Amino acid sequence: MFRAIVAGLAAHTRVAVWQYRTDRPKMLTKLPGLAVFIVLLSGFYGYAEDYPDINQARSLAFPRDNFAHSDLGTEWWYFNGFLGDSGVSQYAFHLAFFVRRTEIDFYKQILPILSFIVFLAYGLLARLANRDSLPTPSELDIWHAPTKKLS
Repeated sequence: MFRAIVAGLAAHTRVAVWQYRTDRPKMLTKLPGLAVFIVLLSGFYGYAEDYPDINQARSLAFPRDNFAHSDLGTEWWYFNGFLGDSGVSQYAFHLAFFVRRTEIDFYKQILPILSFIVFLAYGLLARLANRDSLPTPSELDIWHAPTKKLS
C-alpha cells in the first residue's frame, strides 16, 4: 500500500510539473499586458487630497517653525556662510536640505513601497582666493587639487 501511495504521488508530481512547464510560456506572454493594465488602473485608484498652495509669504514663529511642517508637500533649507583660517585662506560653503512628503502624491498610489518622506541633501565648499571648488567627499584625500574654476 505504501508503494502505491508513493507511486501515486510521483505520478501526480510529474503531471503537475508537466502542466506547469507547458503553461508557463503562455503565462509569461500575458504578464507585460497585465503589468501595464495594473499601472494604468492604479492612476485612477482612490482620491487624494492635495497639499495647500502657498501663494503668500508666511511669517516665521518659533518653535512652530523649527522643523518640517506636516501640511506642506516640499520644504527646503539653505545654509550659506564663510569660513576662514589663521592664514589668508577663505572658504564659502553652501548646504541644502530638502524634504518631500509623498503620502498623498500620485506616486504613493502607484508605488506604495515608497517612504512617506524623502530626504535629499547636497553641499559645496569653495576656496575664495583660488576661485575654485574643492573636490567632492569621495575625493577628500586630494584636497589640494581643484576640480573646476568658478566663473
